[in-house]
Amino acid sequence: MDLFRTALRASTVALLKGATEAGDRVFPSRFMPTRKTEFPAVLVYTLEEDMERNGSSPPQFEHTLTMVIDVRVEMDMDAADAADDIDALSQAILNRLLTNPEWVRQAETISAIKRRIVPSDQGQVPYLAALIGIVCQQDSAWEPVIPNTLDEVRVGFDCIQPFDPNRASAGPDGRSEAAAVFTIPTD
Repeated sequence: MDLFRTALRASTVALLKGATEAGDRVFPSRFMPTRKTEFPAVLVYTLEEDMERNGSSPPQFEHTLTMVIDVRVEMDMDAADAADDIDALSQAILNRLLTNPEWVRQAETISAIKRRIVPSDQGQVPYLAALIGIVCQQDSAWEPVIPNTLDEVRVGFDCIQPFDPNRASAGPDGRSEAAAVFTIPTD
């Protein structure tokens, strides 16, 4: 079973690459992959995952996963332009994801979308980040692993052969008229 968080993160990155102003600068990581920062950029990562019991046996859980899409734009002299840029890019990302039926179907429920704007003047280039948190739910069950120890099947047939009309009831006579052993390959 693929991990839900891994599959969701991978499909999000694939869907966003080349589809927005960030171009191919969409990364499945919380950190920029190079020292040279190029903006705009999008980082996709899983922030947290909670698993709550949802059923009895086998172990069944409802996963609540928060995936973060960290959208970054360079903050030049005009902070208002950066705010407009980040709003437009954030909206383009949500439009791209939420209008794609295959992406939406990966989760049983998308229960919330949160967005927070965070300025950063740390490092070489000051930037403005929009942290878009998408909260998804997915159910899972862990079926027990039962080893297959069946290596042969024996079959026997007790037939009425020959038929005896003097018996009180027609039925098996306790003798095996036919038998077979079937060996099941184990490799």
